[in-house]
Amino acid sequence: TGRCPMSTLTQLMSSGSIVPTGAMQLQQTQDNQTHVLGGSFAVLACAPGFTNIGGNLNVTCNANNAWS
Repeated sequence: TGRCPMSTLTQLMSSGSIVPTGAMQLQQTQDNQTHVLGGSFAVLACAPGFTNIGGNLNVTCNANNAWS
């Protein structure tokens, strides 16, 4: 099971061009609030005025400890 840094997801969403849709499931452990467990996901959208030019806006914490 992977563990992905929350800071990476937070940084992506703070860019101003990507916003959360509210559809997310982030599973954290009691001992480490800075990472989420593999299988955690967030569905993102382009902020008003921005257009997706081909990237996936569904991000998932994978077994390699990275957001995909």
